Amino acid sequence: MFLCGLFSAVNSSFAQTWTPNSAPITNLLAIASSADGSKLAVGVYGGGIYTSTNSAATWLLTRAPSTNWTAIASSADGSRLVAASYTGGIYTSTDSGATWVLSATNVPGQYWFLVASSSDGSKLAAVDFFSIHTSTDSGATWTSNRLSNQKWNSIVSSADGTKLAVMASGVIYASTNSGTIWKLMTNAPKANWSSLASSADGSKLVAVVYHGGIYTSTNLGTTWVFTSAPTNYWSSVASSSDGSKLVAVIENGGIYTSTNFGTTWAPTSAPTNFWYLAASSADGNKLVATIDGGGIYTSYRPHQLHS
Repeated sequence: MFLCGLFSAVNSSFAQTWTPNSAPITNLLAIASSADGSKLAVGVYGGGIYTSTNSAATWLLTRAPSTNWTAIASSADGSRLVAASYTGGIYTSTDSGATWVLSATNVPGQYWFLVASSSDGSKLAAVDFFSIHTSTDSGATWTSNRLSNQKWNSIVSSADGTKLAVMASGVIYASTNSGTIWKLMTNAPKANWSSLASSADGSKLVAVVYHGGIYTSTNLGTTWVFTSAPTNYWSSVASSSDGSKLVAVIENGGIYTSTNFGTTWAPTSAPTNFWYLAASSADGNKLVATIDGGGIYTSYRPHQLHS
């Protein structure tokens, strides 16, 4: 199944050990990380939201309602969270998940799939079955934009919330003004996209294809480069804040990392599994991956191993 490319050039110290932890084994469909990787939040489809303040060593069930959680995003310090329930609306928290409030009731969306947040938590984006909704006041009010008749499957935000990118199968759109105006990235391949990640400044993007390869962009999706990552069933990708360190997971496969902006990729020691989501700290040294159906693995690369 693998079409092998160049992998050996990647710094082997980034392919560190992956360790299972005590997270609840259930339908984890959403994950978010603070910038330092210490604060994590996961959402259960058909359950609640759990948080960790010690890099996944222990977990606490929050007071979020039990519902079908599909997405979570976090501010850089982990204090502000935004979460989407498939049929229950958008919820926000300003105290690291201790308490939750239903966001503005005038949001016209339904069947929520995706959320994204600026680093301070003030600028949010949420995606329902077809439309994209944005907020510049931490979710108090929302503006809606229906780009095209697409089922969106991934959205990312720059740290300041001005640059957004959203993808569906075959298309990628980008915005440079917090979602007021969107532009179709006509040079993006018409691929079966499955996941997208962004650097903090929003310029560097990495996109994975379900039963395909991995592409990178250094200009907010204007042009794309096909990387040496193998063809596979890529399900999720995450990026460090500068875009140099990347992690991508394979459905019913392994986990790959890159330390050079996606130029080359290396398989890690992660076991073969039904990997579903990936998350990364800002420096790219703390990584988290979830398994479809339940289970979380973490990986930590000590700072002294920097090259």
